[in-house]
Amino acid sequence: MGAKKLILYLTAGYPDGSRFARAASVAADEGVDILEIGLPFSDPVADGPVIQAASAVAIRSGVTFERTLAMSARLPQSLPRVLMTYANPIFVRGWSRAFSLARSAGFSGAILPDIPVEELASIEPFRPPGFYLVPFVAPTTSPDRLSRICRTARDGAFIYLVSLRGITGARIGDTVAEEVTAVTRRIRRLTHAPVYVGFGIRTAADAEKFGRCADGVIVGSSALAALGRGLAPFARLIRQMRRKLDRLD
Repeated sequence: MGAKKLILYLTAGYPDGSRFARAASVAADEGVDILEIGLPFSDPVADGPVIQAASAVAIRSGVTFERTLAMSARLPQSLPRVLMTYANPIFVRGWSRAFSLARSAGFSGAILPDIPVEELASIEPFRPPGFYLVPFVAPTTSPDRLSRICRTARDGAFIYLVSLRGITGARIGDTVAEEVTAVTRRIRRLTHAPVYVGFGIRTAADAEKFGRCADGVIVGSSALAALGRGLAPFARLIRQMRRKLDRLD
């Protein structure tokens, strides 16, 4: 794989269990470095309409926390993956138990977008060895808060840098790359954890632009939209992004 990482988001069980598994296999074949698997949730406050719609489809087909873990456990163990979920599905099962179950199903860590850094620190003791929690940084993060967030990136965790002020899949403005570059520089003065940019990465050109700023990109809504059109458009999007990122090495 190239030095610039490609992280791909898939909603568990979307469009259905069979095509989800095939999409994960295609992602691995096309050079995805980390698979981010989203647990379908009824109130995905950080997600835009594409991921919301995929969650609704998966929920209607009966995809639960337990089924998501079972689907993950059947994926190739060579493909690193993280669980994207919200606080409630973890909290109701117990932090320690839920994290341990996720680790046993092959997840290396969890992304919890509705847990601020103050709360993230309080659940740190519940994560099992070899399982990390991914902190978020936004363009609006203050210097004091940025320092605190970066200190939580432990045991293989990466920094999830939100590229814009909005939800996933929103359109990126012309000045965002400059802002992201500036924030990335501040992060790198505080931690050696890799910085991956997400939210609004739609095209191969976006992947190239933000790959220049950071250590990699996270692609979600555009990948799900492509998957909705079929495995061929899905594979083509990944291949185009992979090629652009590899040229930056």
